Amino acid sequence: MDRTALQKLDYGLYVLTAVDGGRGVGCVVSAVTPLATADPQLTVSLHRENFTARAVQRGKTFALSVLAESAPLKLIERFGLCSCAEMDKFEGLQVAELRAMPCPAEHVSAILICRVKDVTEAGERLLVLAGVTDAAVLSGEPPLRDKAYRLEQKGPVPPRASPLLKKGSLLFENR
Repeated sequence: MDRTALQKLDYGLYVLTAVDGGRGVGCVVSAVTPLATADPQLTVSLHRENFTARAVQRGKTFALSVLAESAPLKLIERFGLCSCAEMDKFEGLQVAELRAMPCPAEHVSAILICRVKDVTEAGERLLVLAGVTDAAVLSGEPPLRDKAYRLEQKGPVPPRASPLLKKGSLLFENR
């Protein structure tokens, strides 16, 4: 199989955040698919061993921050390459809250608040079906696309990236 064909798929980069034990946790995800607009729903893929994935399963609510093109590599690395078990990802950041969900306040185009409807196991991944319960536009800046991130910022590939897309692509997820 020519795995480079999968790199032709373009998608955005998002910071998914949740609350776990009273503190904010989060990771970078790219596998997000909108499903409906009348009753807004989406799916997101998380690595089953991801600290944030476990928080989403317990709390049943999460925020999805759409990263803007201006998102610096340091912000993406903070949420994509470090574990919430090892650091407070919100320390020193400006934080926006929507429906009591902490989110990065800078370099974000929009925030979606989501309520988990179902979780399906798919190998090492969890496919989360969620309803969008609230949303806010933070800026008119275009969203950051994975292809732009890879080509322009030459960002690193995290250890738990999808095996199909790992070489030269990104599916950011912390531990």
